[in-house]
Amino acid sequence: MCNSVLNNVFAAHPTWDSEESGFVAHKKTVFEEALHKVEEERHDYDSNIECVTRTIQLLEPIVKRLETMTMEEQLNYSPDPRLGGQSEAIYKRAIYKLYSRTIGRTVIDRLFDNTSAVAPVLLYRLKSIRERWKAAQRQWNVV
Repeated sequence: MCNSVLNNVFAAHPTWDSEESGFVAHKKTVFEEALHKVEEERHDYDSNIECVTRTIQLLEPIVKRLETMTMEEQLNYSPDPRLGGQSEAIYKRAIYKLYSRTIGRTVIDRLFDNTSAVAPVLLYRLKSIRERWKAAQRQWNVV
């Protein structure tokens, strides 16, 4: 019975392409393409929210420490280049996303030059943008 149901003679392949060209990726419909784009945007949003959250976690201890210092100590204070984290990339990415790359560089320079003036404002701005992004994310989840 096995030989009667098996096809050992005919091999079919798509007519729009030859076998020499290699693997042909699945052609997506308009709906699949839109779904893929939405998923990419959601992933991007999730990673940006996570990055901003990590930056907030780095800045909060610095701002709390500044609140306990005298004015003279605040003026002379300069944080670690990594802001107490493992890398500079996290907070730089968040600041560049919040501002543009050129303005972000200026903000980072000012953060290290005048920490007592910039850190609280930057922390407030990061928290507000995180809440706005999370609210947008919750709306998307409802839809």
